[in-house]
Amino acid sequence: MYKFIQAIAILCSVATACCAIGCQQESVITGNIQDAVQVSHADDNVNADPVPADTATAILAGGCFWCVESDFAKLPGVRDVVSGYSGGTTANPNYENYANGRHVEVVKVNYNPQKVTYAGLIEWLIKHSDPTDAKGSFGDRGPQYRPVVYYENESEKAVAESVIATIDAMDIYNKKLAVQVARREKFWPAEDYHQNYAKNSLVKYDYYRYQSGRDAFIKKHWGDRAKKLELTGSIPDVKEKAAPDKALTSDPKDASEKIDATNSDESPDPLWQDFSQPSDAQLRRQLSEIQYEVTQEAGKETAFQNEFWDNNKAGIYVDLLSGKTLYSSTDKYKSGTGWPTFVRPLDSKFISL
Repeated sequence: MYKFIQAIAILCSVATACCAIGCQQESVITGNIQDAVQVSHADDNVNADPVPADTATAILAGGCFWCVESDFAKLPGVRDVVSGYSGGTTANPNYENYANGRHVEVVKVNYNPQKVTYAGLIEWLIKHSDPTDAKGSFGDRGPQYRPVVYYENESEKAVAESVIATIDAMDIYNKKLAVQVARREKFWPAEDYHQNYAKNSLVKYDYYRYQSGRDAFIKKHWGDRAKKLELTGSIPDVKEKAAPDKALTSDPKDASEKIDATNSDESPDPLWQDFSQPSDAQLRRQLSEIQYEVTQEAGKETAFQNEFWDNNKAGIYVDLLSGKTLYSSTDKYKSGTGWPTFVRPLDSKFISL
C-alpha cells in the first residue's frame, strides 16, 4: 500500500499485459505459450521431490484453480498449493483437453496437520467458493468447475460429509450445499503458467477475480468470518506448544505470499532495517478502516471505487507506512482494471511480486 505525495492510494498492480476475461479463456490470452510449456508429470512420479514426514496432502475443487490456489496459500498451516486436474478418465490431461476427459480443475494442498486439519481445509474451501453450484463456478460454467472434496479413505469421507452437513445446518446460503464427495484419484499438475497465477499474472488475475464476483459472494455470505476457521475440529487440539513452522505464512502482511522455508532463516532485508513497525493500536489510530484492511489483512479496495484509480496528478507514490518511494506518475497507465497501474517501479529493490 502506498500514498501519492498528498493523499492515500490503496492498491496498484505492476504489469504490462492485458487482462484476461475469464479462467476458462486463458488459452486464448496466452496464445502460443502453451506450445512452449512442458507439462508436469502426475503426482506419482518417482522423480518428484519427497514430501516431508509431517506433511499431508488433500485434493480439492472449488472452481477456477487460480482462485482456489491463491485462497489456500493464505491459510496458516498450508505449505504449498499446486493447480491441476483430477477425477477424469484420461491420462496426461492438459488445459486444452482436460474437460473432454471429464477431469475437474483442482488443487493439491500440502499442509501441516499439526497446524490445520483435513476438516479445516474443507471449511476453508466452502467459505471461499460457491458450494451451492454443481454446474460450474461463478462465470465459469461446466462440470469441470464444480465443487468437489476428494477423500483418500473412509475416515476422510466421514469428515468431509460431517463438515458439509454442519455448514448446511448453519443456513448460510439460501439453498443446500452441492459439494460432491468423491474418492481421490490421480492428480495431474497443470502447466507451469497456471501455477502461482495470482502472483505471476497479477493484473489479469485481479481483473478476472473481480469480474467473476467471487469476492462479493464470499463477503455477502461470510463477511470477516471467511478469514478464519471456526468449526470444531478445523484446528488441531495440540496440548504441547509446537515448534514454529517456518514454511507457514503467519504474518498478515504476507498472507498472499508463499514463504519459502529455505529462506526463512535469513536476516531481515537491510533496506528495511530502519523501519519500525507501529503497534496494532497505533496502526488502528493512524489508518482508516480500508487502509488497515489492505496493509495488515491482505485486503483489497474495490475496483473503480477507490480514490486514485483515475488520478492524473504529477508526483510520486510512496509506501504508506515506511515512506519509501515506489512509483512515479510518469509510469502510470490506464489498464482498465480499476486500480492504479504502473509499467515499472522507481526502484525494483523495494518491490516484490
